[in-house]
Amino acid sequence: DEGPIGALPMPDEGRFDALVPDEARLTVGELDDAIRGGASFIDLSTSQQFFAGHVPGARFGIRSRLLADLRSAGIRGPLVLMARERTRACLGYRTLLSEWPDPILVLFSDSASWPEVTGALEEGFEGALSPPLDMWHTPSSPLGGGRPAMSEYIRWETGLLEKAANEPGIDYKELAKP
Repeated sequence: DEGPIGALPMPDEGRFDALVPDEARLTVGELDDAIRGGASFIDLSTSQQFFAGHVPGARFGIRSRLLADLRSAGIRGPLVLMARERTRACLGYRTLLSEWPDPILVLFSDSASWPEVTGALEEGFEGALSPPLDMWHTPSSPLGGGRPAMSEYIRWETGLLEKAANEPGIDYKELAKP
């Protein structure tokens, strides 16, 4: 089976809105200005939500590792945080606030309105900032790496016998007896 490992339910929408001051709130009508202004769009939705559809050019991020992933990717400048559940974006804002030197905005709009400004949503993990750690995929699936990942898994599995045979203290002649 593939799918979410078990995301924790987010608190009620709006409960953490007070974490974001009015001047850091972005409406869908202002989204186009942020796009033209060169802001980096970080989507803090679950990886399953991001995979199903996100604003073109947005990068998937996980809040707990966001600052490290932004720095690792060399991202600089203003950020727009968004998520299907706005609570995630509000908490992301607080996570970055004291560490990020440039403006941080949070998109305060229903995700159903995003395509009005950005056009059709993109699907997949292209350009993801963080790995989709909240999902597991079988190695044989396209998201699990497909044929190369399955081949690597089989090499690992069949190599275990040789590794175990060379392990000090294990006598395979004794183990082979019925």
